[in-house]
Amino acid sequence: MALVELSVAEQRRPAVLEVAAGVPVTEVAGRSGVSRQSVHAWVSRYEQGGLRGLMDRSRRPESCPHQVSAEVETAVCELWREHPRWGPLRLAHELGRLGVSPQGEDGGRGSGHGSVIGHATGTRPGTRLLKIV
Repeated sequence: MALVELSVAEQRRPAVLEVAAGVPVTEVAGRSGVSRQSVHAWVSRYEQGGLRGLMDRSRRPESCPHQVSAEVETAVCELWREHPRWGPLRLAHELGRLGVSPQGEDGGRGSGHGSVIGHATGTRPGTRLLKIV
């Protein structure tokens, strides 16, 4: 008897087909070693996308509304490397002088996520870290 490697979708499909055949979800979940909620999610995803719907999905968000552009991030990093003792206010001021806006579309107001430059941490010279939020 040879071992056969099954994909995640192929492992979930029998559980979905059992539920479709009328077996209670709690019974299928118990045999599969997963929660009822997982089995319900598999059934729903199978109905919407077939076998492809049972594949694992990425948990990465599709977008990040407060993410800054690569241009702004590069400008902040270059300034900070040249002047490691400058704090976030000075860096923001210098970026403004260079014509680079470190704030998001809300001008740094509102949700608090619009600012590129956060508070520096550390107290000894050379240990200050720039936190980009």
